[in-house]
Amino acid sequence: MKRGIIFSLLFIILLDSVFALVIQPPKLEINYNPKQEYSCGFSILNNENTLKTYSLTTKGILNESITLEKEIKLEPDVWKTIPCKINSNLNLPPGTHESSIVILESKEGQAVVGAVGGIELIIYAYVPYPGKYIEGELLINDAHIDENIPIKIKVINRGKEPITNLESSISIQNNQEEVANLKTQSTSLALGEEKILETSWQTSTPGTYKATALVYFDQNHKPIEKEFRVGAPRIDILDVLSNKIKKDTIARVEVLLKNQWNDKIEDVYSRLFIKKDDKFIEVSQSPSAVFQAWEEKTTELFFDTTGYEPKIYAGKIIVYYEDKTSEKDIVLEVEEKGFNILTVILILVIIFLIVLLLINFKKRKNKNEKK
Repeated sequence: MKRGIIFSLLFIILLDSVFALVIQPPKLEINYNPKQEYSCGFSILNNENTLKTYSLTTKGILNESITLEKEIKLEPDVWKTIPCKINSNLNLPPGTHESSIVILESKEGQAVVGAVGGIELIIYAYVPYPGKYIEGELLINDAHIDENIPIKIKVINRGKEPITNLESSISIQNNQEEVANLKTQSTSLALGEEKILETSWQTSTPGTYKATALVYFDQNHKPIEKEFRVGAPRIDILDVLSNKIKKDTIARVEVLLKNQWNDKIEDVYSRLFIKKDDKFIEVSQSPSAVFQAWEEKTTELFFDTTGYEPKIYAGKIIVYYEDKTSEKDIVLEVEEKGFNILTVILILVIIFLIVLLLINFKKRKNKNEKK
């Protein structure tokens, strides 16, 4: 218990120390070439109300190639610019390489290992690939129904050659069926340059969709995919059916539901609430069910009317699925328990048969007396 309290307090102290510093920019990106010098300067702000001393260290693949001050003093609420240079002869393989500058608060008279808080500046070094090569990201957000949504593709030239012709086609699929095929504008892309290819699409039917962009760059192409939603998963309550509900019986209430989504929805269940004594009381819950795309089916709820007086009751059905609900107000009438019609018919048949037997018996008795 004591260890947990100590750990929690230490965590809060460290967290507070981190937010005491603000650094701009939060990250640095360079298109790396060996034997070339790069600036990695940044600005830093001390948000505390006292003079602070910080140590600066580096880590990562460019650790020994970064030149900057080893220790700085920061006045409160004053931005300070820290000069920094990267000068490396390393022949790094193509791709993204991460290094960082670690800024830690240090106590006077202590080494760096005595630091109690700080912040880190990440440096991404991009080494170009041979020939023509791109990195791309499909930018598309969840949308409403009947909305014209923008579709963007962020493309960066990470190769060693410029790209003359850059364009893309985008296929929109609903359950593996293509519902739209879009085209973007055509453009060029210089070394290390970033551009946005744009188009748009008019949504209509709710569901989960997949956008597959095929980005063409000169004689090459690269696929990029992303899923997005139009609307939200929804279960509709189409109807609520029940036979005459008798007092002191267990009545069945059928709820007709429909999945208005283009994918299955799992763990769907219903609850029946009856208003009694001015408050809604849960009286039944259905088993969980799975609804396939666009499926319509009935779930059952059971209402024990023991203790309910014969009258009309307000109620409601609430259907639960994912983190959502659908609700429908209902009215149920509990009636006095009377004779069942089948029972009445059976009694009448029995009486009729008894009468026939009596008549037949009387006829036979009369015949025997005449003899």
